[in-house]
Amino acid sequence: MLNGIKYLPVLVFLLSGCNGATFRTNVGSVALNNAIAGTVDVYTMAELSRHQYVGLGEVSATYCKTDIDPTIKVNIDDLKKDLKLQVQKLGGNAIIFYQCGRGVYPACEHYLECNGEGFAIEN
Repeated sequence: MLNGIKYLPVLVFLLSGCNGATFRTNVGSVALNNAIAGTVDVYTMAELSRHQYVGLGEVSATYCKTDIDPTIKVNIDDLKKDLKLQVQKLGGNAIIFYQCGRGVYPACEHYLECNGEGFAIEN
């Protein structure tokens, strides 16, 4: 029992060292962006023509990776979510994706591009 007592001050010191510690994370912003992107629905032109809408303009997003870094994972779905966020910031609630996919760009080892148009559909 005496051996356990001499470790008690060390344990108390270690636990108190974390007092007031804060951790930074982007989990909250990721969740918020997912929620915002969820308010923008994807339409085809045929579906959109059945509604009254206002065009808000073209939106686009690109990603260029100049070196191979396995820790960064960007895909087409990430670009589409970014376009939805852009449309929502314009006041829209609908998007049509025109072109999304891999491309070739001279300075990029991995290049993705996505284009669309944002709309505000009146309910």
